[in-house]
Amino acid sequence: MFQKSDYVREYVDFVLLGLISGALGLHVVSHVMLVMGLLRRRPWWRGLVAFVMPPLAPFWGYEARLYGAVALWVISLVIYVASLTAAAL
Repeated sequence: MFQKSDYVREYVDFVLLGLISGALGLHVVSHVMLVMGLLRRRPWWRGLVAFVMPPLAPFWGYEARLYGAVALWVISLVIYVASLTAAAL
């Protein structure tokens, strides 16, 4: 019924691309933060396992009281998935 102009469509695509790139970069940084934090605590092998099995990182990070890194990991993942979903529409 209503046609969006090309300007609005290009602007939304540009914003979504920025969100996807930023969220992915932030997620990678927060994952490395969690892995490094887990490597410095006992048992240290959890850091190695969390590096290759990313879903384990926030669980073990929460147990190790790395609350800030865990929150950043989860929030950046949610933003990444939401922007990918919006870009696919």
